Amino acid sequence: MRPNLLLGFVAIIIVVILRDNRYAPAALVLMGFGVAIIFWNGDIRRAFEISFTLPPLTLLRLHDVSYTMLLIGLVQIPLSITNAVIATAALIRDYFPDRAVSERKLMINMGVMNMVSACFGGMPMCHGAGGLAGQYYFGARTGGANILEAVLKVHATGISREVNRSVKALL
Repeated sequence: MRPNLLLGFVAIIIVVILRDNRYAPAALVLMGFGVAIIFWNGDIRRAFEISFTLPPLTLLRLHDVSYTMLLIGLVQIPLSITNAVIATAALIRDYFPDRAVSERKLMINMGVMNMVSACFGGMPMCHGAGGLAGQYYFGARTGGANILEAVLKVHATGISREVNRSVKALL
């Protein structure tokens, strides 16, 4: 798909204008803008076709684990400790002082999350300070924002496919 500079500039303007608006967070307005494009092109029915498949169960092989740890894992440790653990815990303390999370809890949670997701072919994940800062900036203040994001991500493949098709039709 060819990038549409006009839509990009409109999105940037929406973010700048609504960055501090509690009643119309920029992220939700941008989502609405994307859905409006789908409606404009008459593709709304295809955007909400829902399908679900379970990922295949993958057994880890010792060779894969050791090779990956040597190739990528050792280099990733300092980054993960600083960004995903120390900085994220500090940011949580700044944003939510009454609900602080310890570095230990973040590390245990990431470890369990990655061990389980690896068995389903998942990519390594972390609780990065950048993601938390971005979500907070766009208005996320409760766990409900994470639930809404998860629901949207589960369904995002169909919607993004239709947004891409709709934007192509506008060009």
